[in-house]
Amino acid sequence: MSLFILVFIITVLLGISSIFLFVKRKRFGNKPSIISTTAFLISLIIVIPLGNQPQTDDYKKKASVFTYDRYLNESIPVGTIVKIQGQVTSLSEYTVDQEEVFILDGDDGTFYVKNNNIEDMEIKDGEIITIYGGYAGNGDSESPSINAQLVEK
Repeated sequence: MSLFILVFIITVLLGISSIFLFVKRKRFGNKPSIISTTAFLISLIIVIPLGNQPQTDDYKKKASVFTYDRYLNESIPVGTIVKIQGQVTSLSEYTVDQEEVFILDGDDGTFYVKNNNIEDMEIKDGEIITIYGGYAGNGDSESPSINAQLVEK
């Protein structure tokens, strides 16, 4: 069972017990209700970020590899999850920060990549990486654009 599901179930149970203890506070007093509500809020604070994280294995399983010509012909539907390997060329500094665009020089051609890396891994100029992400079409420069969600070194 995943951590998210476990914490989600605990949060639901704490929410139900908080409501029950609030309704029955004359019988049990205010202290159990306050403790249960506090535990519910803490659990809620933990479960929300866990639920917002995409599963990295999904990108790897769904990723497809295409020839560079298929990208140039725009025969790949926008949003298709792709896998590309190449060397990083930073457009601004030595490292590529979150949400920055960089160039990935693959075996067949050049890709513009937006760094949406969910693991917030540091990417350095000159590194050889593999990216998984959504194809975003060809930009103004006619080079394919990718929104990288997962980066592996």
